[in-house]
Amino acid sequence: MNTTSPAPVAFNGIDAVTGRYLRSPSVEQLCRALRGEPARPVDPLLVAKRNAAAEAMALPFDVDPRELDQSGWGLVFAHGASPEVFEALHELRVLREAQASARYKVFREASGFRKGESVADWLGRQGAELGMPQVAKVPYYLLIVGSPQEIDFDFQYELAVNYAVGRIHFDTIDEYRHYAASVVAGEAVAERAAQPKRASFFGVCNDDDRATQMSSQMLVAPLADALQARHAQWTFDRVLAADATKAGLSRCLATAPALLFTASHGMGFPDGHAQQAAHQGALLCQDWQGPLRHRGALDPSLYFAGDDVQDDQDLAGAVVFHFACFGAGTPQYDDFGPAGPRPQIAAAPFVSRLPQRLLGKPGGGALAVIGHVERAWSYSFASPEFGAQTHTFEMCLHALMSGMRVGAAMDAFAMRHAALAVSLNRLLDDIRHDARIDDYRLAGLWTVHHDARNYVILGDPAVRITT
Repeated sequence: MNTTSPAPVAFNGIDAVTGRYLRSPSVEQLCRALRGEPARPVDPLLVAKRNAAAEAMALPFDVDPRELDQSGWGLVFAHGASPEVFEALHELRVLREAQASARYKVFREASGFRKGESVADWLGRQGAELGMPQVAKVPYYLLIVGSPQEIDFDFQYELAVNYAVGRIHFDTIDEYRHYAASVVAGEAVAERAAQPKRASFFGVCNDDDRATQMSSQMLVAPLADALQARHAQWTFDRVLAADATKAGLSRCLATAPALLFTASHGMGFPDGHAQQAAHQGALLCQDWQGPLRHRGALDPSLYFAGDDVQDDQDLAGAVVFHFACFGAGTPQYDDFGPAGPRPQIAAAPFVSRLPQRLLGKPGGGALAVIGHVERAWSYSFASPEFGAQTHTFEMCLHALMSGMRVGAAMDAFAMRHAALAVSLNRLLDDIRHDARIDDYRLAGLWTVHHDARNYVILGDPAVRITT
């Protein structure tokens, strides 16, 4: 067995109670689990996605993802969901029905999601099949409404292989109303298109910390440079290293960027901790002195949480992308645990409070937040063998800055997920036929597959930055 990794890999998460890195499984644990797992046939959904042309955006060739009356738009509720939430989204529903016309659909009550249902089961009940979207039956743009307890993250991951899927879940009815109003206002203010657009890139680079040093130098800075070369009409702000403090992030938000990209550690709390729901996934800023100098629990003054989003900050028309552990949400059970029963990491799965606050604040909230469920790994942008690989991020952000709807822009991540799933299944099949596979190659591919799968949209997938 190979016992030396070709290059270090890092994930972006810090335990708020101990001040240490969050626990991660060893290569040996991952490989024991994988080698004991029977090889499964490749999911036909992923095969179709892998073999499709990237420019197809998962849609039939004669369907334009920019036009909702062609691609369609729909809401997905859990069976038995509260009618109050449905009513709170009235403004958004009226807007999208006018735009999508006959391809506007609401899936609730009998057609809504039922607990434990697979994507194939749910699509089948709507008269559709796995694979390329049949937009006359199930629209391409789908907004899941409800918590991951009601409609699980796994359903969202699988549906997003071929559909443009977002989710909203808030604690109050007012937040649903505020979000609906923000989307409607964002589309109604046509004069914003004539104004110069601002893109802010916020990259923490903590002392003695490989994870943030990698993300700052190999992801944030190269992305800003590449996108500035493509979008000369935009104004670019780089808030890096020493400037990437909690106060620096507040100043970023105060400039009302159309696009905000952040990379940092995400805060993690033990299951049952009083602050887990409120602060898990909060962004640890440059204020943290790093793992060698800091000792003990982390004070909230070191990280940016939902509590720090101010009502008077104008986020209207903004799309935010967080590269951070738990930046979008937390599953109930560890996605990266060892073989055997999965360790519980939360009493129930939940959407992180920071994106909820960014989206649901009154007076102009963000249109969408893209983030990661569970821990985020440096595999997302760096290969141990080949170094920095930022193409997926660049294509997603380039599409957003070009006016593509956020769900279609995220197809770059869906393609990556599909390609990695096919490669992983091939390795598992080789193992079944007694092939000798390097442990680091197997564990790395399994981890990068799960990492790619867990990027999600919070918000309406049909929103876009006006250009």
